[in-house]
Order: sequence, then structure tokens, then C-alpha cells
Amino acid sequence: MVRIRQKRQLRTFKNSLNNPIQYISNNNIFRWLAVLLIIGLIYLLFSSSYFRIQNIECSSLNQTPCDQNVIAELNRHKNELIFTTNTQEIEEKIKKADPIYSGVQITAILPNTLKVSMDKKDFFANLQVSSNSASLIVDQDQVVVDKQPFPTPGTFTIISSSADQYVVGDKILDSNTLIAFEVANALRRNYLSFNQIYFITNTEIIISLHDNKIAVITGVEDISRQVTSLQLILSKATITPEPRILDMRFDMPVLKY
Repeated sequence: MVRIRQKRQLRTFKNSLNNPIQYISNNNIFRWLAVLLIIGLIYLLFSSSYFRIQNIECSSLNQTPCDQNVIAELNRHKNELIFTTNTQEIEEKIKKADPIYSGVQITAILPNTLKVSMDKKDFFANLQVSSNSASLIVDQDQVVVDKQPFPTPGTFTIISSSADQYVVGDKILDSNTLIAFEVANALRRNYLSFNQIYFITNTEIIISLHDNKIAVITGVEDISRQVTSLQLILSKATITPEPRILDMRFDMPVLKY
């Protein structure tokens, strides 16, 4: 058997010497075809526009269109090769550029589409220097996520002179505004509806309640105790006419009509 195999190999070698072109054609044609096919695929991937980003579908979770600044950032990646586009890097860049978005998910869809889904943060409060100034929008984590000419409807407003030091992306850190947020949280825990918290000083914080009543508390005493007492007075009030101003800064609250 060994001799027969050796004779066949010798015969094949002699044939290749006698007719090398036919030998190459018969034995390597498929190999060359495979090489040409690979070269063609590489050309298609890197030179053709077929796999380069052409379409961008962008919407928030409530199906509203994305902001124009987001669209502008996404358009910068058009004509990039979809296989090499770093979607995670784009997600992080959008979230850093506009903190109003809590979640950004980008999916590359063959052959040439980027699908973008975005989720805006829930607004927690408006923050103003005065009632006539532009409004900073603050989220639950006390980070400024947006700036608008007017307060967002349906969200309470904190007025504090410290607000002028903040821009979009900043976290609220000053003690005065943080006290105002503490007051807001205490009011919400006690199910008291309110429109505005006006921080004048540590000892004078004015709360505008929904029923046109005004409450005054201090930030240097126990805020939770003052708000709890306020809730108790309002829930059990049988006085006619009802007090319009409730000053909770004293051991015995002062009611004004």
C-alpha cells in the first residue's frame, strides 16, 4: 500500500512538471476563488456605503422625538462603519452633555441603522433666584438637569438666592437650598399640597400652600416637627374664618387671619 501511494504521488508530481498550468488550475481554482471572495467582502465592508450608517431612529420612551441637540450629535456618526461604531461611547457622551436623560440605549441594526431610545428623568422641583427669573429644573437626586424660561407646570418651585450659582449638570450643595429641599420632602411625607417654598433666611422659610394659605417655618429647628404640627392643625381646623397664615416657628403656633 505504501508503494502504491508513493507511485501515485510520484505520478502527480511528474504531471505537475509536465503541465504546471493544468495542475494549478485543477487543484487551486477553488482556493483562488475563496481568496477573491474574501477580498470582495472586505472591499464591500470598508469601501461600500451599504454597511455605513445612513438612518437614525431616535425617540424617548413616550415616543416623543429626541431633542435637536441629541439629533445633531447622532448625525455626526453618519457614514461611519456600523461594525466599528462604539454605541456605548455615544450613550455616555449624550448623558454627560444633557443630564436630563437618565437612560440612553443605542442599538446598531444591520445594515445601516442606529436605533436610539431615551428616557428623561422625572422632574422634582423648579429652582429660581426670584419669581421672575429663569427656572432651573432639578431631579430627585438634586441635580440640575435643565434650564427653562418659566417653571415647569405641575412641579413645585423653590426660590433661593443661592440658585444663581448653578448651571445644568451641577448638584445642589449649598446648605440654604438643601434646607428648602428638606422642607419639601417633609411636606410631601405629610401629604400637604404646596406650590412654592421661598427661602428668605434660615429662620424664615415661607411655604405657599395650594389652598392659598401661607405657612412659615424655621430651618434652625426640627423641620419635621414643624411640618407635622402644620398638618395636624390643617386637618383639624374648625375655626371660621380659617387662618390664612400659620407661623410654626414657635412652641405655640401663631395663626393670622
